[in-house]
Amino acid sequence: MADSEDLDFNPNQFSGSVEHNLAPEEIFALDPNTSELFSRGEALKRFGFDAEVVARIKASREKEFLLLNLTKTPIGIDGGHKLFPDDVGGYFADYLLIDDKFGPRATRSYKGIRKGEPPFTIGRNYYGDRFVYPDNVSRAHFEIGADKEGVLQIRNLKPTNSTIVYTKPHHESAPNKVENRSYTNFRGNAYEHSEQLRIALELGIATESLYGEDRHAVIREKGVLGIFDGAGGVEGGELAAEAARRAILEAGWVDSGHNIAALEDLQIVLQSIMDQANERVIKNAPEAITTATVAQIAKVKTPDGSVLPYLIWASAGDSRLYIHANGKVRQISTDEGVASTIYNCLGQSGNFRGRVKQFGAEKLSTGDTVILVTDGITGDVGADIMETDEILDSINRSNSAQDIANNLLEASRKRDDKTCIVARIG
Repeated sequence: MADSEDLDFNPNQFSGSVEHNLAPEEIFALDPNTSELFSRGEALKRFGFDAEVVARIKASREKEFLLLNLTKTPIGIDGGHKLFPDDVGGYFADYLLIDDKFGPRATRSYKGIRKGEPPFTIGRNYYGDRFVYPDNVSRAHFEIGADKEGVLQIRNLKPTNSTIVYTKPHHESAPNKVENRSYTNFRGNAYEHSEQLRIALELGIATESLYGEDRHAVIREKGVLGIFDGAGGVEGGELAAEAARRAILEAGWVDSGHNIAALEDLQIVLQSIMDQANERVIKNAPEAITTATVAQIAKVKTPDGSVLPYLIWASAGDSRLYIHANGKVRQISTDEGVASTIYNCLGQSGNFRGRVKQFGAEKLSTGDTVILVTDGITGDVGADIMETDEILDSINRSNSAQDIANNLLEASRKRDDKTCIVARIG
C-alpha cells in the first residue's frame, strides 16, 4: 500500500457491528478479547497490516479511527510488533489507534496505547498524536487508554459531535459482558493496597513527535516517572530510548503502598535500575544512546522515624528535572552537555560507554510540582532556550498538571521531539 493511498473506512465493510453512541462523560470499557471487526488474516487482506481490528471509533462524519490489538502480532527483530511485511522497525505498543492515512511509512496517522499508562486525548487542541483533524472534531473529543489488565477505556469528552464506538462479538460468539469501569488506574482516585500510604498524584503529559526518538514511562501506583531522548542514526535513537523505557517499566520498584522503605534503600534500588537500563540499551541498541531522567515519588522513612514524601531521582544527559515549590522553580538535574552535544547518557558508541552519575533526593510537600522535560521543550541554543521565568509563567497560568504540560509544549521553540511529564503532589 502506498503512502498516498487511504484505507477504506466504508461503513459497508463493517456490517454486523454493534453501535455504542456514548453520552457526554460516558466511559466505554472494551475487553479486546471480546470484539473482532477483522481478524489478522482479514485485516492483512483488506488493509495490508497484520493485526486484529477490535473496534472502529467515529468522531465525526469525516474523521474515524480503527483500534488495533497488537498483543497477537508477531515481534520483529527490534522487539516491536511488526505490522507490515517490509517493516524494519516495529511498533512498541499493546494497541494502536490509526486513521485512514495509516501506512507502512506514514508519519502522522497513529498513536500507540500501552497497558497501565495514562490515557491521551483526541482532539484539535492536543499535540503530538500524529492525526490531522477536520473542524468538526472537537478541541477535546474523546480520551482513550488501557488499564493494567489491558481493558481499553474510551471516555467521551462532551464534544460537539458524539463519539460512536463500533464493536463486533469475537468470531461471532456471544460477547462477554463489558462493564464501564472508572479511570481509577489512570487518575489515582483509588488504590489496590494501603491507600493511606500512597501519594496522590495529579499527572499531565504532553508530547510532540518529529523524529520519533523521545519516549516516556509512567507507573502511577509506584510514583515512577521517566523521560528518554534517543540518538544514533536511522532508528537507533528510537531503539535506545525504547530499550530504556522498557527497562524502567519492567524493573522491580519498591511500592510504598505495600511498605515504607528507608530513603537510602530507595536510592540503592534506583541506582540498580538505572544500571540495568544502561545495559539494556547497550544490548538492544548497539552504537545508539539515549538520555534518561527518572524519578520516583514515594513516602519514605527518615532516620528519625518520620514518614515523609520524597522525590528520588537519577539523570544522564540533558533531559531536565525541575521542582516548583513555594512559588519558585528550581532545576534539580544538571545538564551533561553543551548545546546539542551531550557528554553522558545511557548506551555505548565507539569507545564511549555511558554511566549514570547524577543521583539525588528532594523532600516534597503537598502542592509541589515535579516536571520532567526533554530538550525539545527547554531548548539548548539561542532563541530556542526556555528560561526559568517562562516555566514559572506556564505554571502560574495553569489550573491543572495537564495545563502545565500543554503550556510548556506550546511555549517550546526548538525543532525536535518534545516530551513533558508533570506531577503535582496532592
